[in-house]
Amino acid sequence: MTKYIQFIPKPLLEDILNNQCIPIIGAGFSLNCELPEGKVMPLWEDLGKSFSEDLIDYPYSNALDAISAYSFEYSRSKLVEKLSRLLFVTESKPGNVHKSFCRIPFDIVCTTNFDFLLEKGYENVGKYCLPIIDEGQLSVGSNQIINHNKNALLLKLHGDLHHPDRMVATEQDYDSFLENYPLISTFLANLLITRTPLFIGYSLEDADFRQVWQIISNRLGDLRRPAYVLSVGAKQAAVNRYKRRGVNVINIDAKSYSEVFETLFEEIREYWIENLPSKSNIFNEQTLAGLSLPVDATNGLCYVSVPYSRISLFKSYIFPIIEGYGFSAVSSDEIIMPGDNIVAKETALMERADMIIFDAEDRKGLNEIRNILERRHKPLYLLILSSKTSNVLDAQLNDKHNIRFIDYKIDENYIQSEAFTNRIEEWLFQVSKGIMLGLTNEPERLLGKHEYKAAVITAFTLLETELRKLFDGKIDDTSLHKKSIFNRHMPLPISKLIELALKEGIIEEKVGMDLKRWLVWRNKLVHGQEQLVSPQEANEMVKSINSLIGNLQQAAVTIE
Repeated sequence: MTKYIQFIPKPLLEDILNNQCIPIIGAGFSLNCELPEGKVMPLWEDLGKSFSEDLIDYPYSNALDAISAYSFEYSRSKLVEKLSRLLFVTESKPGNVHKSFCRIPFDIVCTTNFDFLLEKGYENVGKYCLPIIDEGQLSVGSNQIINHNKNALLLKLHGDLHHPDRMVATEQDYDSFLENYPLISTFLANLLITRTPLFIGYSLEDADFRQVWQIISNRLGDLRRPAYVLSVGAKQAAVNRYKRRGVNVINIDAKSYSEVFETLFEEIREYWIENLPSKSNIFNEQTLAGLSLPVDATNGLCYVSVPYSRISLFKSYIFPIIEGYGFSAVSSDEIIMPGDNIVAKETALMERADMIIFDAEDRKGLNEIRNILERRHKPLYLLILSSKTSNVLDAQLNDKHNIRFIDYKIDENYIQSEAFTNRIEEWLFQVSKGIMLGLTNEPERLLGKHEYKAAVITAFTLLETELRKLFDGKIDDTSLHKKSIFNRHMPLPISKLIELALKEGIIEEKVGMDLKRWLVWRNKLVHGQEQLVSPQEANEMVKSINSLIGNLQQAAVTIE
């Protein structure tokens, strides 16, 4: 049951799914970090008051004025040194809220914070983010390059403490921002024009941001994209201040900022993973069927996560072996989704697939899979391709998941070598026993959970598997059917398998007519053309198909 995502407007959730949302992180977000006991991360006003204490006869008015006066009085270098101490740069660590946010597969995030908590947060969850500080980085840090390398782009609008000349901290910095950084301003404006901004821990008091926001509002008027701010227990005066600036307030009535945001970000991630397939174009029928099932369902999907330079060879030599066992082999390039967010696609596939073949030669990739395994509820069959054949994952992950390492360097041309493909086939043979054992009772389990659509789809998956055993020659290598119709590259669709079963007299005519009618219904469920199937109809289909599967298994024994 969702707890806080119910407060998120449906249009904003749609924008998140379509990769049309840009999170903008402010100073309030850093309050969620971990610090040594007794220390508290300051807000913007707290920083200003700390700087004012070092100024003689200074009447405090606001943070920006105090910081500017300090820089003028004592130099910019002293300003940066004091900021580093006040922001606990060497002591602060990302908290659970940071980690929860960094697990959401946003491909671009904007922040005005000087600290490095977001960078550390991404690292802690096995991801890498590319900070954009200078304008020269924009040409080499484009969205396409970020996606190709499966990274997130972090636009640090105000620079950071590692780049003191680029920091926007004083009145002069703010006043000259548009003039000094026109490309950063243009890039930000483009994001705000094409994506829905979601402010988190942000007050909208930054002068440079307000300038860009005002230009967009003046030029686009009512055609400007909506903007939202996440708030916990905000007073009416604060709500009205946001509304005056054209920002919708998502105000959650709760006491704990950290608990709300940690839970909400987890719910957004789960919503993204669960609903992304419905927003994507998936051209393989079996893959589409698997991804249309609930996240916790057995789906027979085998996600192959390897570098793009090798994927064509895997499709030629490895995919047919996977499909020969009745599984659906899938790579991220076969799924086209809104916004072309590769990070989101791969995260969804890793969460959903029953099996993963994962190239983990680089340390970043291994950290990524480790973090996904730690949070994944459904057991996984994982085959890791690495030159290091020893299992370097934590013991508790080995207990929860079925993990095997194989050395992909057993042959110079390893993908095309018989030794390598034999290792893959040995693994699939063992895996198939466990998957099929789990799949056997899946329709009834889903019926019990009132997942009637999923129960029907899974029942047909079981039927297809049994028909393939008969007609794809898996029972007997000398089978006549194997020689005449078996094609590993183009497996026969279930409709053709039903026709063959009718022709061979394995299925009675009346049963065949029911199957054809139900198959049309099943296909509409898979493609989203039909959303509902009644409990009575689902039970009838599952019961009839289970009975037929029993008959097919008897026929298989007879053939042997």
